[in-house]
Amino acid sequence: MRMKLKPRQTKGEYVMGRMAQLIRFMNETYRGKRGRLAALTGILLLRSLCEVSFPLWSGFIIDSAIKKDGEAIMIYGSLFFMAVVGRITFSVISHNVSIHSQIDLSLRSKKRVMGLLVSGEKISASVGDLEEFVENDIDGISKGFEAVANIIANLAIFLIAGIYLLSQVISIGFVVIMLIPLCALSTIPLLRQMERFLQGYREESGRLTSFASDAVTEQRAIRGVHGRDDFIKRYSQRSKSLRNQALRVAAMRSLLDSIQNSIPSLALAASLIIGIALWRRGMVTIPQIITFYGLSSYLFEPVSGIIGGIQVIIPMVVGLRRESRILHSASENGSEGQEEHPLHRQTDNEERAEAQVGPGLRNLLKKSGFHSVSVQGTSERESLASSLKVLKDEVDPLIIDPRMSFVAGSVSQILCGRNHTEQEQLHALKAACLDELFGETGDVNLKITRNGNSLSEGQRQRLVIAKALINRPQSLVLLDPTQALDIATAREMVERIILFRANLATTIIVEEGWDLSDTWDTSQVVLKDGVFELKEILPENPPLSDMKGMRENE
Repeated sequence: MRMKLKPRQTKGEYVMGRMAQLIRFMNETYRGKRGRLAALTGILLLRSLCEVSFPLWSGFIIDSAIKKDGEAIMIYGSLFFMAVVGRITFSVISHNVSIHSQIDLSLRSKKRVMGLLVSGEKISASVGDLEEFVENDIDGISKGFEAVANIIANLAIFLIAGIYLLSQVISIGFVVIMLIPLCALSTIPLLRQMERFLQGYREESGRLTSFASDAVTEQRAIRGVHGRDDFIKRYSQRSKSLRNQALRVAAMRSLLDSIQNSIPSLALAASLIIGIALWRRGMVTIPQIITFYGLSSYLFEPVSGIIGGIQVIIPMVVGLRRESRILHSASENGSEGQEEHPLHRQTDNEERAEAQVGPGLRNLLKKSGFHSVSVQGTSERESLASSLKVLKDEVDPLIIDPRMSFVAGSVSQILCGRNHTEQEQLHALKAACLDELFGETGDVNLKITRNGNSLSEGQRQRLVIAKALINRPQSLVLLDPTQALDIATAREMVERIILFRANLATTIIVEEGWDLSDTWDTSQVVLKDGVFELKEILPENPPLSDMKGMRENE
């Protein structure tokens, strides 16, 4: 039976869904801090009310001076002074509350993630992910607290000032109420692009850090033929890629900053032109124009605050995703007692939305031979692997994650040796480049401790792959199988797997910038409107006759 795909979401449905999801994420992230968030929002609102009253009292003071009303000047002057004092007082209080909240949130995130390392829990997150999270993401998560409060307060102040202008002069109020939001809404595509750029930059930075750290700690060996040259070449390429990602993020931020300042300027110019035209017709007075100009000018702050707050929330969301990925990897490896992360918590009547697999990619999975597909980042790679699992009635892929754990026992027991001859086991182990486990004697009874703690990370990874190879599934999907291998071993293992499964379908899911992307043609997979589809089918794999390696004796 063929699986029916859900209809594609429209762009409007996608945006609304992301907004609802973001609200729920923030609500859960700040659980236990909601009272403080409400208090901070109220304080910021009072501060802004004091500030928005400045042009109002200024207009009344000028009007009273024209009328030579000394008593009114004293009253409005006192109110103006009280507004200034209130603005300063509420600014100090809000800053104090914000700093305390940022420290608490930062400590909570550090406790969640770093506690796993201190306790010795096994996590599959890379060193780069951990370092990038500590250096950048924790700061982004904590700063998001004040950004949320600022956005709420600025929205309220914008509505108050706009409604007041609308009640005084409909034309000016209409310009302020309608023009600025319409212009601000036009930045949504840019903000989404900014999120993608920042996500790509953070993930590329994490990959580069892991790449270098693994080499220093010898988890990624650089031995072998041309191993050091390959490492230097790949590191240089990734450094250039990281630089390009950083430039894209910087360019997008500059564009958003310019829009952030230009939108209120357009509304200010429009309201001033309308005000002068109305004054020439005798419909408004000079003090009213000053008040209108002051209020319109003041709207720089709430609009800039809203757009700026959203720019702060974007790093917060990126950080929460990485934190979620790290904690989720620990829970999958058997960590107990860990608090469930809000990004993984679901309500009773809510289903987690799964991306769909497009027809082009499904056809590729069913096609015999070796295929390599790349995705943009760790989150999309894991999402694609999850989406492929629901296609078993149509494609029947066997998804193998080399980070999977296994129970203690001999190599033969781990490979389910009762169902396979010793010769078949040796062939599978050789295909996974595990010759060193049994040496010249061909002994497959070597004892392995629980979760493969007696093996290196690369050996554990290859043993899981050998376990998948020995069953010869019709369609095999390997999730980043060369992650913990040096470049020479990774190339040799892939060549052996291709030969071992010459007449079967084999697909490798990797991230962009795969170490061996210059060796095998890699098709790029993109996620658009909730559907994974091939962006481009590149030429076929290199001829098997050109490869040197193990050839299986059938």
